[in-house]
Order: sequence, then C-alpha cells, then structure tokens
Amino acid sequence: MSLSSADEAVSIVIANYNGGDELLRTIDACRGSRCRVHEIIVADDGSTDGSPQAVVARYPDVRLELLPRNTAMLNVVRNAGLRAATGRYALLLDNDVALAPDTLPRLLDVIRQSPLNATASPRLQYSDRTHKVYWDGGLIHYLAVAVCQNRDVEEPPPPRPPERNLGCGNVLIDLEKLREIGYFDEDYRMGWGDDGEIYYRFVRAGYECLHVSDVSALHVAKTRTTERLPAQLFNRWLFMTKNYDLGTLLRIAPALLLFEALQFTFCVTRSSTRDYLRALGDYLQRLPGFVRDRRRILRTSVRRDTDVLIAGSIFVASDKTSALERRLLHVLDRLFRGYWWMVAPRSAAAQT
Repeated sequence: MSLSSADEAVSIVIANYNGGDELLRTIDACRGSRCRVHEIIVADDGSTDGSPQAVVARYPDVRLELLPRNTAMLNVVRNAGLRAATGRYALLLDNDVALAPDTLPRLLDVIRQSPLNATASPRLQYSDRTHKVYWDGGLIHYLAVAVCQNRDVEEPPPPRPPERNLGCGNVLIDLEKLREIGYFDEDYRMGWGDDGEIYYRFVRAGYECLHVSDVSALHVAKTRTTERLPAQLFNRWLFMTKNYDLGTLLRIAPALLLFEALQFTFCVTRSSTRDYLRALGDYLQRLPGFVRDRRRILRTSVRRDTDVLIAGSIFVASDKTSALERRLLHVLDRLFRGYWWMVAPRSAAAQT
C-alpha cells in the first residue's frame, strides 16, 4: 500500500461492529485495489467479537478509531472515521463490502472530472449471487421513500454513464466538500435515510453525487425482519422535517396523508403498531430541535427540493409483501406520480 500525492490521497474508512471475518475480507479487498491508498481506517463501534484485535494482529498498518462503547448509531461511527481521515478523499465502506480491484480508481476518475462532483458510488452485487444486483443507484421520492432502479434484478444491466445518486452508504467522498456542508447527521438511526441525507444535502448545496454502474463491489446481504422498522419510520419523518421546504410540504400534504395512513395500516397488519407509535412519540418529542436544525441546513441550499425530489416506483422488497400488496403498490405508484405531475413545478414534474 503506497501513498498518493496530496491532491488525490484516498483514505478508506470502514465502519465496523462485530464484523468478524467479513471485516478482514473487506480489508483484503481494499488492499488489492489498483489505486494507491493513503491509509485504511477502521471505525469500530464497541465490538465484542474480537474483530478490532484481529485487525491489529493481521494488519498492523491499519488505523483503528475505537468508540468507547457501542452506540448503535451508524452515522456516529462513520463520522468518527471520516474526521480521522487525512486524505483528500475518503472511500466509506460497510464492513461486509468487498471492492473489485478496478472500482476505486474508476470512482476517483469520475469524482475528479468536475469540481462540482462530491461523491461517486459503485454498483453493489450480492456476494453469494454475484450476478444479482443489490444496488444500482437510487433517488428520493417526494414522499421520502426510495426509488431504486434495478434493485434485486437477476442479471446486471448494461453500464450507464455516471448519473445522479441519492443513496448507498458505500461511497467515495470529497472530504473538502463534506466539511463544507457538514458531516453525516447523527440524529438519524440505522435504517432508511441515514446515508441518503448526506447525498441530498450535497445536491441541494449545488454539488453532484454520481452513481458509477460500470464498476462494482460485492455486498453480504443480511436477512432483515422488522427490527429496523422504528428507525426507518423515525428517519423518514426526520428527513422531511429537516430538508423539505414549507411550500413542498403543503403541496404534497394530501398525498402524504394518504401514504401515512397506508403505512400505519401496513404496520397494523404486521403486528408492528407499537413500533409505529414508539417511533412517532420519539419523533414528536424531539421535533423542536429538528426544526431548529432545519434552518441551518436550508441555509446551505442553492437548489430547491423540487429540483431533487422525483416521483417514481417506490421500492419495497418483494419478500416483505404479498402479490396483492404489490399490485396495490403499482396502482398507488401511478396515483402518486399523477399527483406530483399536477402539483410540482413543471421542471420537477418532467422528471417523473
């Protein structure tokens, strides 16, 4: 591992909690990159499985940033590693993602093509089904849910030119621009939007975040039930509160109320009513502080939120829904798309 010149030095920051052997495989893949790497940093969230000690034993040149206790707050861990990074750029990774050798140099090439480029992220594919796509770029629906193209398709589609992306926690970041807009928001819990918010703030501030589909990494996907549901609910409301213009909230209110009623009904049918109410109570308790933060965030915005938000097919994992629910979602997608076309500014409606 050799040092890069100062203007292109790349730090690799890996967020870890009990990563075990997967963490070691992630580091091995980073060391196999065809790009020169300035340093590798593991930001550890109070692991109890011995993974930090295993890193020290196998890779004495890897730096450890040890949080004194487990926070279960991914953005706190990410920020600890990013603040410790000394490169111009930082490749932020989860502890279960293995880069292909040509991924990092390609991301670096893309991000340096324009002074407005703030991030570049690769396509992710499943590690145990390497032809199946886990992530291939995404944007934010005006209802504050994910719009993900090609998610879970069995064969990777042909690569596309770099395009705007507002999601994925595995990404090359220009640290100078990150310091300008502020680090990851530590109010978010580990669930939906905890990584998407930083992309959104970059784009609102006039920068671009790009998805690079011609390079990839392998991701170890874990089976999830409903353990992250309270965080996903909380984060969605938080995202709208901190980032949406008041005019947008008023404009989308009818669609938002319908969506919220459907989301509550979904929680009831999944015996998750308590999760919904707990998340709502937590959000309302902290709402005054979020409103204060919103003023600071919106001061950095040079684009309107309607320049960034879209209407599109809302992503819901197929294994979490029945055939009837998927048909209903298809109908609702068309309804919400039509509503956005009616109420959004013409330039935004044209993006649907």
